[in-house]
Amino acid sequence: MIKIIKKYFYNFLLLLTIQISIKSCELELNNLKTTNLIEQRKINKKKDWLFLIYMAANNDLYPYAIRNIRETAKNTPENVYIIIQTAEPGSKKTKRYLVEKNKATLLNPNETLKLDSGKEETLTDFILWSTKHYPSEHILLDLWDHGTGCIDIDYRKSINPAELFKMNPQSMLLELDRTRGYLSLFEPSRGVCFDETYGTYLTNEKLEKSLSKATKELNKKIDIVGFDACLMSMFEIGDILEPFVDYMVASQEVELGAGWRYDLILNAFKHNHMWPKDLAIEITKAYKIAYYNITNDYTLSAIDLSKIKLLKNEIDSFAKLLIRCLKEYPASEIKKELRLIKTNNCFDEPTFIDLKSLCNSFVDTLKNKTKKNIKTDELIKIFDEVTNKINFIIDDLVLAKVNGPNMFYANGLSIYLPERRIHHSYKLLNFFNTNSWGSFIENYIE
Repeated sequence: MIKIIKKYFYNFLLLLTIQISIKSCELELNNLKTTNLIEQRKINKKKDWLFLIYMAANNDLYPYAIRNIRETAKNTPENVYIIIQTAEPGSKKTKRYLVEKNKATLLNPNETLKLDSGKEETLTDFILWSTKHYPSEHILLDLWDHGTGCIDIDYRKSINPAELFKMNPQSMLLELDRTRGYLSLFEPSRGVCFDETYGTYLTNEKLEKSLSKATKELNKKIDIVGFDACLMSMFEIGDILEPFVDYMVASQEVELGAGWRYDLILNAFKHNHMWPKDLAIEITKAYKIAYYNITNDYTLSAIDLSKIKLLKNEIDSFAKLLIRCLKEYPASEIKKELRLIKTNNCFDEPTFIDLKSLCNSFVDTLKNKTKKNIKTDELIKIFDEVTNKINFIIDDLVLAKVNGPNMFYANGLSIYLPERRIHHSYKLLNFFNTNSWGSFIENYIE
């Protein structure tokens, strides 16, 4: 009984923290020993890792930025540089910190500008400046803020994901309110790293250009790009990152405002040398530890992007088979079954569906619903072959995944499948224009 009361009290306090306004959370880094760094930073020795945390906190998530900075300072390993760039609401300048054990050193004391975190040049400069002054064997780039998957929304105002969670008095856990789709809450209707001063964010194109320029100058890929943001573990995002990044860590579902637990992630360095693959897996483990007793609606995946091209080829084959089904069978029946599958396997944004679950569920539907004859047997056999390949590749490229009980169908990667219209930003993706998945969507929504 005491445990239950403690659990309820803890979750109640968490919910209060999530709901609190930015005004009452105008915290500074007072408890950290903050100093100014002079030009000696030019002679920094090479370390194993450089953590680049790009905190686009010029919005309603700013209180959580302070919390996450404190977490990084709590468990800073000796073999890791942690550089955090953050902006906050109001007119205050953009700050760049070197975070060490219980200390945050201001690296740009003479900065007079509030930089636009939604501008590709701001991200590129952060990456190149940090890697120049703090050399490392491996790099993790963490894009911290709101996210809306592979869709570039018509930006007006960001949405605090805390607004989507409510307390379930029976389970004493936070649950997602799925009565409205996530993107519908924006005004009027992707992006990551929202900046409410400039009304901008990193679009798909900006992100691609920034990573392209940075990795070209570095002459190597970035080891891990993590999204401490909502809904970013999508095939389309992996496809954008693949030329420039080895591993992606992201969530298929909405994240709580508190996001990643950086102290738990950095704990992994205490006794081990961390290779990129190992670190990507450890980040997902830390996420589960942080949220398994708070909510049933959580996901996080570690993705090996070297396998994305193989998956893209099989998605093309699967899409061609779906188009064939729409032409050879009553289209209304096929669409009806697809809608039912979507309902059972989508996320808070209903146009984002788990890729593996979609493929498996549709093949099962074909087997159960279609009449047995030579024609359907041949089609089912081909579907089976392609679906088995997709399952094998996804199982191989998803290095690790964690998900709450409500997200039992989350297998690590989502894909876009709208119901009424294709968002104009999706049509700009190279994937849409070169893969049969785009043609399938057009046939599906006709």
